[in-house]
Amino acid sequence: MEVKEVIRVENLVKKFGSFVALNGVNLSIVGDGITSIIGPNGAGKTTLINVITGRLKPDRGKILFMGRDITGLQPHKIVRMGISRTFQVINLFSGMTVYQNVLIASLNRGEDSRGLVEDVLRSFRLESYTRARVELYGLPGFHEYSPSEYV
Repeated sequence: MEVKEVIRVENLVKKFGSFVALNGVNLSIVGDGITSIIGPNGAGKTTLINVITGRLKPDRGKILFMGRDITGLQPHKIVRMGISRTFQVINLFSGMTVYQNVLIASLNRGEDSRGLVEDVLRSFRLESYTRARVELYGLPGFHEYSPSEYV
């Protein structure tokens, strides 16, 4: 079985003034598994991710995604291709369920979604209100049965 190369980084260099954050980085990510980039603070992990995802432009080198050169593309174009990054923030939507958090995160796939998050939040509030009313009226299993089954 052939393993497909998903991301290839060739001789990547990123400088901030005279500070060299990435110096000739080479990387190959294959398959459909999970890949981790580990190292001590200051090793360049975040800079590498920011360059791959287009948040920073490399000073030199090449980034290939599924064989296509994406070096220097704008972040929204890279997202549409299927590469994105997440931030280590665990309480963006702390009052919501895991399902609701994943749904909100899934909504914006690079298209214009102004108002969409507000609509979903309004829907969640309506769903919560409805559940509370139905439970108050003593209709157990309301989500499993049709109204005609209560008659």
